[in-house]
Amino acid sequence: MKKYIIIVCMVVPMFIFSQEKNGLNFRSIAINPLSVTNAGLAINADLSFMNSKNIYTLSGYAGTELTFPFDNKTSEDSFQDYSLLWGREVKIENWLRLEGHAGLGYFLFKTEHFNDEIEDEKKTTIGVPLLSKLKFMLGNHFSIGIQFRANINSAKIVRGGGIFFQYDI
Repeated sequence: MKKYIIIVCMVVPMFIFSQEKNGLNFRSIAINPLSVTNAGLAINADLSFMNSKNIYTLSGYAGTELTFPFDNKTSEDSFQDYSLLWGREVKIENWLRLEGHAGLGYFLFKTEHFNDEIEDEKKTTIGVPLLSKLKFMLGNHFSIGIQFRANINSAKIVRGGGIFFQYDI
């Protein structure tokens, strides 16, 4: 419940300020349907706002290990990351752009044990998410690209990458 309150407190002011001419303006929405990380497979979605040349991004990132019935694994790891990032975009060509972001966020890492005698582990911490995107513009408002992410925290450093789709306003 605490994480939802934090997210609402971050999102509501952005929508309020985005109505002003000099404030934040809605910029884009992006989704990475499948990312490969050192902690398993992940998915993420980003909402971005812009003020001058600054990009502010609200990001949700979650992933888990794949476990199959024939594996001899005794546990399964999963993570969740809710972040607020600041970044910039560099226009290399009209059709090619590079974005870089850094920020702070809530990070949850959980290890679920399949043996009921062992208690599940759950660690929550503040993380430093890093994000880079190489975007290929397919039109005025749509792009596809490669995304690399990392979250540096005290529970488990998660890093990975994948293909993303982005709609720019």
